[in-house]
Amino acid sequence: MNLKNCACTRILGIDPGSAICGWAVIESERGEDSHLIASGCIKTHKKDSTAKRLQILHDELSSVIKKYHPAEAAVEQLFFVQNVKTGIAVGQARGVVLLALSQADIKIFEYEPTQVKLALVGYGRADKRQVQSMVKLILKLDKVITQDDEADAVAIAICHINHANHANRTRITPESKRQIETRKSKILYPELSYKIVGILQRVSNTMGFVAHERQYYPAIERQLDEQNIKYKKQVPVRLSYSYFRGRFYIDYVIDDLIALEIKVGSRYTKQDVDQLMGYLRATGKELGILARFTRTGVDFKRFLLGNK
Repeated sequence: MNLKNCACTRILGIDPGSAICGWAVIESERGEDSHLIASGCIKTHKKDSTAKRLQILHDELSSVIKKYHPAEAAVEQLFFVQNVKTGIAVGQARGVVLLALSQADIKIFEYEPTQVKLALVGYGRADKRQVQSMVKLILKLDKVITQDDEADAVAIAICHINHANHANRTRITPESKRQIETRKSKILYPELSYKIVGILQRVSNTMGFVAHERQYYPAIERQLDEQNIKYKKQVPVRLSYSYFRGRFYIDYVIDDLIALEIKVGSRYTKQDVDQLMGYLRATGKELGILARFTRTGVDFKRFLLGNK
């Protein structure tokens, strides 16, 4: 792709570390979804001297920059650590990262860990599993990135994209805000969506897997109440197409914007998807979230009205 002729921006997300430094390149294009171009980790050996490890970090990060030509970089800020030795090592690694980016004349942005979690999950104390699930959801990946440092780097890049989009939206009129948000990211109601996903992740972590979806309802509702999120439960709707004919009930309508349907089991079925799409058509809601609790956690799929 010729980046000079493309209305897109490549962002390099970096989770600094002297032993393992996570990195990720995401391309954000106007009017399209963001795409993960590449990601990985730079690893050094503990037997090497500090100087040698920092040299490896600098050289390999410079190679990533040269290969993918990012225009902007998002770097996680150093947070307070109890282990002073670890804090010094991470600080040294951050210095090398910033040097390599500056040498390549890349615009640098820095974010605190809580900012990243808030941007993805809507909860500043979210755990790594919640962040990794949101990374998969937002970028529409086939599977979760389970390597912590790599996933964190992807999350930092997404945080920067969301932050940049928010800054752009503040300069437009309120009437066109949602239209431009949708056109740029194709993620409707991102803040509310992230809060919902964060709630479901916490419920899954607390309860584990249970046999029936209704067993999750009280815990979900407590979380919604605690976060002052308005919702209606078991919302009646009449469907009259295909094999869905008669009166049905949407599990939740969140803030009168998002239809949320809860399922249990190991896989999604065509009937699950058709049912949720029927709810969207019948109610005119633009966004539906289909959540499925499984033995390994909770998975999510988002559906827009008119798209399957």
